[in-house]
Amino acid sequence: MQRSSTQKILEDRLEQLAKKMGRILAKMHDEDVVHGDLTTSNVLLKAGAQSGETELVFIDFGLSYISALPEDKGVDVYVLEKGFLSTHPNTEVLFEKLLKAYAASSKKPLAVVNKLDKVRSSSDPKGGEVAGAMLSGSEVLPGQSPSRVVEKRL
Repeated sequence: MQRSSTQKILEDRLEQLAKKMGRILAKMHDEDVVHGDLTTSNVLLKAGAQSGETELVFIDFGLSYISALPEDKGVDVYVLEKGFLSTHPNTEVLFEKLLKAYAASSKKPLAVVNKLDKVRSSSDPKGGEVAGAMLSGSEVLPGQSPSRVVEKRL
């Protein structure tokens, strides 16, 4: 079945927004700001004053705090992932784009991805393998450390 041009435009726009969200989150984490309750309900779309381009605005920093710990940042990404995928079914590819943009924009992506893998694997034994595959662009071999795969690719 072919996608309509409208559907293609929508998919491209959603991909752009997911990537932008990943870049913003990486920038926040690089400044050691942990949101604490990051869901898509805490993200607003706003027309840019100068360009008219859509901007993303993160809101509700009531549970936010300052932390340099990769564990805290990994949990922040994990909370976003769980909320993202449960609220917006069948968007795994979009979250993958978000995570890749995060890794490409972050100053220290390996430490955070490693902690994300640990958080995922504590609730889902396959979770860490998925993160490694998403960030590296390759298949993760069973028993191979996902963070090692990412490290080799970066």
